[in-house]
This record gives sequence, C-alpha cells and structure tokens, in this order.
Amino acid sequence: MLSLRHLLSSVHLTVVLAVVIMGVISGVMGIPQPPSEAAQRQKASDLIRAAETGELEIVPGPGLPSLASLNLTSRDLVVRALERLERFKLELAEEDDNSNALTKRYNPTCDYWGVSLNIDYAWFCYEYLHSIGSTTCAVPSWGSRFCHTVSGSGDVAWSGSVNGVSYTQSSCADVANGGVWVLNNCHYYIIGTAGWYYQMQGTNAAWGNENLIVSVHEM
Repeated sequence: MLSLRHLLSSVHLTVVLAVVIMGVISGVMGIPQPPSEAAQRQKASDLIRAAETGELEIVPGPGLPSLASLNLTSRDLVVRALERLERFKLELAEEDDNSNALTKRYNPTCDYWGVSLNIDYAWFCYEYLHSIGSTTCAVPSWGSRFCHTVSGSGDVAWSGSVNGVSYTQSSCADVANGGVWVLNNCHYYIIGTAGWYYQMQGTNAAWGNENLIVSVHEM
C-alpha cells in the first residue's frame, strides 16, 4: 500500500501537471487565431471604391510631389499595389534574396511583437514612392514621414530616420527599394493556413545608403 507521503506526493504531482497543462492550453488559446480572408484583407473592389470616394487616401510626406502633380490618384496607386501584391503572392515560393544585399552595414529588423499591418495599405505607399523615382527623400535629425494612408482605421506610414549622421537623403526610389524588404520579409506565418501571414512592422536601410533607415509602421 502507498504511504500517506507517497499519496500526497502523487496528488501534488497531478495538481502541478494540471496547472502546467492549463497554462499551455491558455497560451495556445491566447495566440491570435487566423482571421478570415475578409477580416485580413478587404476585397480589392472595396479598396478601389474607397479610394474613388475619398474614404481612403494616400498622402505624400511634406515637400514631396502631390499625386495631382504626378497625374496620379489614390485609386491609381491602390490598383497598382493590389496587382503587385497578387504577383508577389504568386512568386512567394520563389522568393528572391537579392533584397538582403540592399545595405552592408545595417541589419534589417522585423517587429514580431508589435501590431500587424494592413498588407494592402503598406503597399500603397510603396507604389507612391516608387512612382516619384529620382525625387529626393530627405531625412533631418528629427526624421521624416514619406507617405501615409488615411482611411480612419489600420492606417500605415513609411518614415525615415538617420543612422549615425545628422542629415541624409536618397532618391525616393531607393527609399522604396529599401522599405520593400520589410514587405517581403516581415511576415508572421500562421500555422496550418497554407502560407497565410500577418504583415509586421519593420525597418531597413534605403538602397545604397545605410545612413537612411526606412520604417514601415502603424500610423
């Protein structure tokens, strides 16, 4: 027969195991569950309509060309970004690592502990910066905002900060090419969803300029 001490020890072990198991279950339950596609990404037609009606705007940073001066509208950028995102999804299996060579002395970062971003909105500003090409994107010591979306919910911004200098600048195309690393790499993959992921915030140097750090983040 088991002694009282052994019996109490067995009971204690059972209680401890139960607590551990409950903790694991609670942790799993606390992990963000895969959202429906409608919750993760609005339908393309809804985004395009919002851009047409003014509910969604892509706003250039101070001193950068207006969309009107480029003969562009928010709708144009939304359509381009959605098309590019679809191509990117199709090419994801053949992901190109060339973006890792955009900078030599700055290590890109992904914020996996922060909030996730609206994937589409993150791409809209890329399209704008890519469109203005050789225009200078300047960054003083206090930083710059290159572009942001305005929709009232889940808005995204592209900003710049200096790295070891008091002022720096690059072409806006190089800023776009640096920031796109974040869009291509800062993914929080959801287990069991065939490659579905959250777009996370992150940073990378502008192409060819490790003194200019591009940040893609929540507005």
